[in-house]
Amino acid sequence: MKCPYYFKQPLSLLIVLIGSMITAVLFSKGYALASPLNFIIATVWSMAIWVTQWIGNEYIHEKIDSQISWLEQPVKRLAVGFIALVTYSASDIIIVNAIFTTLIKGGIEGDIYHWALTNGRLAVIIALIITSTITSISFFQSWRKSAVNEEKANTELLDFQYKSLVNQVNPHFLFNSLNVLTSLVHENPDLAVKFIQQLSKVYRYTLENRGRDLVSFEDEKKFIESYLFLLNIRFEDSLKVELKMDDKKEGMLIPMALQMLVENAIKHNVISRQKPLNLVIELCDDVVCVSNNLQLPDSKPHSTGFGLENINKRLQLISEKTMEIVQTESTFTAKLPILTIE
Repeated sequence: MKCPYYFKQPLSLLIVLIGSMITAVLFSKGYALASPLNFIIATVWSMAIWVTQWIGNEYIHEKIDSQISWLEQPVKRLAVGFIALVTYSASDIIIVNAIFTTLIKGGIEGDIYHWALTNGRLAVIIALIITSTITSISFFQSWRKSAVNEEKANTELLDFQYKSLVNQVNPHFLFNSLNVLTSLVHENPDLAVKFIQQLSKVYRYTLENRGRDLVSFEDEKKFIESYLFLLNIRFEDSLKVELKMDDKKEGMLIPMALQMLVENAIKHNVISRQKPLNLVIELCDDVVCVSNNLQLPDSKPHSTGFGLENINKRLQLISEKTMEIVQTESTFTAKLPILTIE
């Protein structure tokens, strides 16, 4: 067992020393005040109790906390912690008293049973005070830590939701879509109408789901179909997409995650009629695989890394699952987990 951090600090050592002196005077029944030597012996006795109580209770507290959570099992944590700390504290005080009594007086005088009963009662009272204090501090520290973590998680979630919204309704996407629409209005009015309908679906979906943690598989599939329709019109033969997703698949997905993966593939690869980007979105057991052939440009485009990080961070806030990335010399695949609500 390593020495606690507290004992490496001068202030903590001073507190232990002063506390030991006060305890020696109060609990030695006049023994400490009889002579300077008695005062030193009583102080050493008191300090032995202080140190063993501090180190032992700290160790037990950390061990129990690592096994039993205040938030998940508060009653069990209270019961186990209280019993363990009281048992240790009382036993420690009795053992320290027995050792010092033997060293100073050569042994326990009178009836051992009566001595053990007297010291045991005092030890239990002191142990109850120590345990109650440690348990209360532990509970409130755990509660405060949980509150801070929850607030941090909510702040992160709001931040990612905001960035997701900005990422979807970005000026470049809108500018490119309007350019395509301008051409279609003159060349193919019917297709222009369909383009406007799909564009409105994309923005409506983005606005309606900006505050949600999860959406149904079916809704996300409909959204990505509308988004891919816009991309196919824009890139024509430069982008070839295969969408293999079962309409009846049950489960939940991170909102707009598929769109981020598609945009990530487009952003980091060369797309042209001579080098079309082949994109495949398909079900692979309990994940959605988004794969593309690698056609990296000579100069690496500027990237904030926000897209993939956003998805993983949002997954971490609501699930233990993460997105898996598999990259070979010729392909890049992102495996987005399909979540279930229990």
